Amino acid sequence: MQFQAHWIWKRGEAIPRNVVMQFRQTFHLTQPLPSMSLHISADSRYILFLNGVRLGYGPARAFHEHYEYDTYDVSPHLAEGINVIAVMVQHWGEGTFLQRVGRAGLLVQLDNQLTHETVVATTEDWRVKRAYSYRQDTVRIACQLPWEEQFDARLEEKGWTTTLFDDTTWEHAVELGPVGMQPWGDLLARTIPFLSDEPVSPVRITAAGLWRRPEVVAAIHLLPYIAPGDLTVKKQYIDIVLATILQMPEKGEVTVKICSPYGQGPQLIIDGQVSEWQPSSSDREVECQLAQGDHVLLLNWQGEGHDLDITITVSGQEGMSVRPLLENSESCWYIAVTPWESRAAILHATTIDELLASGGTWQVVSALNAPTVDVYMDITSSRVVIEQHSQVSLPIDVPATEPQLAQHYLIDFGREVIGWITFELEAPAGAIIDLVGIEGIQKGQLQWTEYMNNSLRYTCRDGLQTYTSTTRRGFRYLVIAVHSATAPVRLNTLLTSLSTYPGRQRGSFRCSDVRLTQIWEMCAYTLRMCTEDTFTDCPAYEQTLWTGDAYIDTMVHAVVHGDPRIVKRNLKLVADSLRYLPVVNSQVPSDWEEDLIPNWSWLWTLGCLEYYHYTGDLQTIQELYPALVQQADFILQARNTFGLFEMRGVWHLLDWAPLDDREPNIIAHENIFAVAALRATAALARIVNDMSAVERYEQGADQMQSAINNVFWSEQEQAYVDSLHGDGELSTTISQPTNISALFVEVATKQRASVLMPAVVKKPDHWVRTGSPWMLSFNLQVLAREKKSSEMLTMIRNYWGDMLDKGATTTWEAFAGWMPNGRWSRSWCHAWSTMPAYVLSSVVLGIRPLEAGFAHSLIAPQLCGMSWAQGSMPTPHGEIDVWIEAEAGSLMLQVHLPSEISAEVRLPVHKKSNPGVIGSIARITQVDNEWRIALPQGSRVTIEV
Repeated sequence: MQFQAHWIWKRGEAIPRNVVMQFRQTFHLTQPLPSMSLHISADSRYILFLNGVRLGYGPARAFHEHYEYDTYDVSPHLAEGINVIAVMVQHWGEGTFLQRVGRAGLLVQLDNQLTHETVVATTEDWRVKRAYSYRQDTVRIACQLPWEEQFDARLEEKGWTTTLFDDTTWEHAVELGPVGMQPWGDLLARTIPFLSDEPVSPVRITAAGLWRRPEVVAAIHLLPYIAPGDLTVKKQYIDIVLATILQMPEKGEVTVKICSPYGQGPQLIIDGQVSEWQPSSSDREVECQLAQGDHVLLLNWQGEGHDLDITITVSGQEGMSVRPLLENSESCWYIAVTPWESRAAILHATTIDELLASGGTWQVVSALNAPTVDVYMDITSSRVVIEQHSQVSLPIDVPATEPQLAQHYLIDFGREVIGWITFELEAPAGAIIDLVGIEGIQKGQLQWTEYMNNSLRYTCRDGLQTYTSTTRRGFRYLVIAVHSATAPVRLNTLLTSLSTYPGRQRGSFRCSDVRLTQIWEMCAYTLRMCTEDTFTDCPAYEQTLWTGDAYIDTMVHAVVHGDPRIVKRNLKLVADSLRYLPVVNSQVPSDWEEDLIPNWSWLWTLGCLEYYHYTGDLQTIQELYPALVQQADFILQARNTFGLFEMRGVWHLLDWAPLDDREPNIIAHENIFAVAALRATAALARIVNDMSAVERYEQGADQMQSAINNVFWSEQEQAYVDSLHGDGELSTTISQPTNISALFVEVATKQRASVLMPAVVKKPDHWVRTGSPWMLSFNLQVLAREKKSSEMLTMIRNYWGDMLDKGATTTWEAFAGWMPNGRWSRSWCHAWSTMPAYVLSSVVLGIRPLEAGFAHSLIAPQLCGMSWAQGSMPTPHGEIDVWIEAEAGSLMLQVHLPSEISAEVRLPVHKKSNPGVIGSIARITQVDNEWRIALPQGSRVTIEV
């Protein structure tokens, strides 16, 4: 691709925070042209319009060194005469888990593919204007994600994406430089298709009554004060006191509420008295009696934090407000950073004078860093005035409301969705529509998504209007609050444009056990909700490519979709993180890099091997191989005197269970999976014919396996302990996750493995149990490998079936009853819990590759007491279709193979008579108690036993 275009932006800041810019360029065509391609990239994200039509969103997440551009076929949208390209670019300006922070920019080029001429390119001739309709001073959605969307339609320049708009008052853009400039370097073409765009309408709408909003909403964005100049999203040490003055118009009871941050969070002190936070229906709160007048409200915070956005609300007394310590300040908040010896005096202050005389060095928090709107906290802090639970339908007529009162509605889409919210309404200017997305309802109680603002505020202009959100959100339910309307509001339409990785679901599974069929479909749909420009952990509160989660995603995607492009993109994106780190990062392309998870790094290697098995894509393995070698060599170099892998300053995560795996311990499970990574690297080295590496990594794996058995095995417990303590003593903690890992990786001797196998199904009383569906996925794989399929299916029916019984449409991050706070789950749509789909297809249907890319395949079905099962397995050569039915002591199997695939069918021997094969010549042999039937390429056969 030859770029004539230059990167452009608006004059001013190179890295503006939470700013939306609008760019335009008009051009003339004497006639519509049949082959016109528009290439575009932006930092951080763009929304593209052509002649008023919204065409797309991008670019896909990537490291700047391998930044990407998108290409659109725009011929159908061009017209004779004047045309206009309009682009909205949001620059986040701080790091997220989706992208490392870089400078802002836009690049566009329109090419005639027939003549190879550039028709339009970004230069200083383009027009640009800041979109003030998008509020800048907002809270972060979460530490993983950028900023809460707040849009004021009164400030929008209507029609700016169309040819009729007059942009002569807009500035000319500033050219930054040609393609190849830093930080983006040479651009790569997008390797995956654009996401889907499927309208989904609500299935149920409930009027939820009239609610009183909190009198005070006060937020703070702390990063610029705690770590000035640091734009990353890494954890920070927090040592601050925040101060404001709460004004009470009269004596009364109030409720102070705070959003839940990751970690400890701040202490609340009012007039020198500590108030202890208590759990509430969402987040935490304090109820207290306050006298009329001014009260010193302090937030005292010491400790490590990842969320650096804090919001408090105060409810209960009309006319309450907060004000700063000094008049004419930008915001209500003052901050003292590292107050040292003055902290005691500050915390005991009961008046402004005492606070100012405390010796602390105070600075006012800027208006930009002190948002006065937090939609999530506004809605969750509201109190019901008139309760209502009546079903309504669109259009909805909402009566006029006072600013402090809101009409609430609960919108149910019937299942988890992720995408763009679009609505049409008629409203007076200034009416406000607040929305918060949630994923679940537990025993009638709304389950607010923890640690995030899954929210949107839309302020109406006068009249009929339509809005499509600029942030993709995941949810099943929307809570809508309509307030500040001086006249009635009519909500005409509301839908979500479902936006996931596109393509046909090629895999399928059905069986006589309806419960198992539903579980497979639930897992498949979950994976779809967690697949966009990469695999993601969940569509709601993180939307992050976690490397370890992606191992399971890779396997489940192979049996559900079988599209190698998205898997390849994931694996390469993870490999790119080795530019900065000794092992691949736990989430990419992220600005959080100080908490590596070694187990997640090792699972990336296993994912590479699985990818090769299912695709046979040697070229991609060759491209990934240097990164695989770099990581494997680091494992060998990081061994200690015990011969074990040891790495400090990282997150030793395997499972949510309370394992004994904190530093300075040497961690058993981390070494076990390191052995798996070394063996997988050796297997891949053999594939690329690097035989010296094969020997190096196999030898290293054998040595580490021996060290694991020497150090971590407890003869007394007849199990592997979790860790070796820094003082040389063995941990006394025995856990399912550690011992399941040993069985999965096969580091245990045969005798030890036989001792441990019962614990796969039933935990011994004194062991720490598995803490997540993620970890239980390894139990399923061990049971499948050991041909204990009945026990495997029982586990799936019980654990995943319980989700179905509780109304789940997607798999949860946790099993009900396993969360310490009583919630059924934190995330209600989590792809790390989708392993049942893989084992049902690969074990019950029995379809697996015997050669890379399914060139020669295994079909070894196991009905385990069911009467029938059927399904399809996607392969690079087409689908393998299988139907198996058992009746009256006989077994009938139908197999359809693609023309380039041969297969070996394996069936149990029940009688001495040979199986009958109809439809193809087949070679039949008996090996022990198993029939083996060799089918040639393209066979379509019926086999009877």
